[in-house]
Amino acid sequence: MKLKTLIQYQCWTTLKSICIYFAIMYSIVLIAYILNYVVGDPSHFGFRSVEFSTCIYLGISGGLSFSEDFKMALQNGFTRRYAFIATLGMFVFLSIVMGFIDTMVAWLICYFVPSYDSLFMMIYGHSYSIFLQWLWLVLMYFMVAMFIYMIVIIYNRIGKKIFIPISLALGLILVLIVPMLVTYVFPTSFLYDCLQVISHLFGITKQGIMLLNPFLFYLVVSACFSLIAYTLVYKSQI
Repeated sequence: MKLKTLIQYQCWTTLKSICIYFAIMYSIVLIAYILNYVVGDPSHFGFRSVEFSTCIYLGISGGLSFSEDFKMALQNGFTRRYAFIATLGMFVFLSIVMGFIDTMVAWLICYFVPSYDSLFMMIYGHSYSIFLQWLWLVLMYFMVAMFIYMIVIIYNRIGKKIFIPISLALGLILVLIVPMLVTYVFPTSFLYDCLQVISHLFGITKQGIMLLNPFLFYLVVSACFSLIAYTLVYKSQI
């Protein structure tokens, strides 16, 4: 019962921030549509894939859930295991609700502006059901939240003095070394094979679109992030 109460508390406390986020986000989208309708071409719309903003929001939520909600749970007598499970429950709740809202709003926008593309539509087209689009978003949103949650736990575990140099080193590797390797070292055939693997993971195959691939990919990656976070959460310095 205590665990259920904690999960319910964390889910309900996120509703206000969710409402504020969507009110701001889609107010901007609505204003842009009205301006485009009045002074532009109603058949075209400047916004694309607003789901990226939701990913940023979930990333912030993933960080705050450890630094604030985790402390709150421990201070109220909950074990680290309960605090971790409650956080997973909150992420599932956020992913389901926000995925549903983003999917329905994208469908509504497409009704008025057929040229609009959500993130899912940009990758896979418009021919799939709303349910599959929603499920794809839910799994992706959960993976993003778990990734940031894991990063924040690592930060708290190893400390700022170690985390920042490692982050800078990884950033330099991605920005400088990887492009140099791609340009001067790796053969074209290797790069092509890498692109094929990435495309296959996201369901884009020679045989056509296979949505089961990204679903399984998101689940496996989320499970790995969860396992790492669960292992480290008991040894955090909070």
